Amino acid sequence: MGLPRKPVDTKQTKERVVLEPRIDKATNKMDVGGLIIPITNTLTALLYGFANHPKPIAREYYFWRVADELWNRDDLPEHMFIKHPWAEKIIHECINEKYLAIGGAASSGKSHTLAGYGIIKWLARPRDTLVLMTSTTLREARKRVWGSVISLLSVIDGAPINIRDSIGSAN
Repeated sequence: MGLPRKPVDTKQTKERVVLEPRIDKATNKMDVGGLIIPITNTLTALLYGFANHPKPIAREYYFWRVADELWNRDDLPEHMFIKHPWAEKIIHECINEKYLAIGGAASSGKSHTLAGYGIIKWLARPRDTLVLMTSTTLREARKRVWGSVISLLSVIDGAPINIRDSIGSAN
């Protein structure tokens, strides 16, 4: 499911075809951008690609595909995670940098984008991921990043996450 994407050029179309998870009938395995894994569902394969592909550009592709599968499904009343230039830049930097500080205009999508990134990163590698979210107070966090976390998690059926909203915790 998710949002259909119109390729910008032939090179992008070829990259998308190579990266998109598919079953190799000859080996009865799943090919995720050249990574061979046992056959699984699309979301798990996309999370695997995001967590394990050696190329950052491929991890960006998998991030946006996972976001579409989780939050831009046809069964939701509206798309919850929109790809826009600021979000694309933030995700690019998250994937390519070990440490990152982000500043920007109010209502530019920083908190929501980073909430989505933290959730996807945790779903892909829960044992290796710690997401720290800060704000001036818990009350202010609920209006910003924590509010986005709760909103995004609320539509993931069967997510292996225990939310303790009273103390601002998900594990």
